[in-house]
Amino acid sequence: MGGIFFLGRVGAGKVCHLAHLGASINGASTFVKILLTADLHSQRHFYDWVVLNASRYDLVAVAGDLLDIFARDQGGQIDFLRSTWFPAMTATGVPLAISSGNHDGSAIVWLSHIDRPGSVVGDGSTQLITARSGERLIVTTCPYYRSFRQDDPVMIDLWEKGAALRDSEKAPWLVLHHEPPAGLIPPGTITMHWLNLRLREYGADFVSCGHFHEGGEPIFAQKVENAWCFNAGQQIYAPVPNHIILNTAERTATRVDITSTPDLLLVEEQTEINLD
Repeated sequence: MGGIFFLGRVGAGKVCHLAHLGASINGASTFVKILLTADLHSQRHFYDWVVLNASRYDLVAVAGDLLDIFARDQGGQIDFLRSTWFPAMTATGVPLAISSGNHDGSAIVWLSHIDRPGSVVGDGSTQLITARSGERLIVTTCPYYRSFRQDDPVMIDLWEKGAALRDSEKAPWLVLHHEPPAGLIPPGTITMHWLNLRLREYGADFVSCGHFHEGGEPIFAQKVENAWCFNAGQQIYAPVPNHIILNTAERTATRVDITSTPDLLLVEEQTEINLD
């Protein structure tokens, strides 16, 4: 299921901040609705959009590459996240989960120290999050630099904690892992991490990834080792970040892609799949 919607026109040289057009939710919602995105790469209009739309979701999850290593102002990028975006995001009251990516080396210490039980799942953490509806979700965030050793003790501990919580709490389990598993990567690409093996060993219900900006129909979602894995893909100069809306009650995932045509007409394309 999907659709294409014409949203309006953008003037040349302007950045357009758009709210998501899906149905809004309120405190009486009885499901867990999760915003999945990645590869924001210090595009401040992307971060503005996330804050503006956070209240529509029960959890906001960013699967790595918050920074842009090719930009010169690494310190300025981190200062923006630390002093502007993160306070604004936490002020929404919506739980936040972040994992690091290959662009985030200069921020890995800060990303791990933002961990706040119950409200912020910082990089390298496993937590049980309770949504406004009372529904619970286990969230594990995998540090990028620890993903390349099968025997990494921190990574093993994260997965073991997630599996133990899943067994004891009977709650769905979401893992943030920047690089996608084999099965959700462009043809001919070789993975150098152990995600497929960990999914086979520990299991998980959902995995949110990034890294490959080519993600999209039909590759934005794929079942790998019995876990639904997602990558929205990203277009750095788009007016709104590509994202996926995961609804754990309705068992649907909807990819939202907003682009501008040559005559500056904004077009939103939505592609929904059923996860059953």
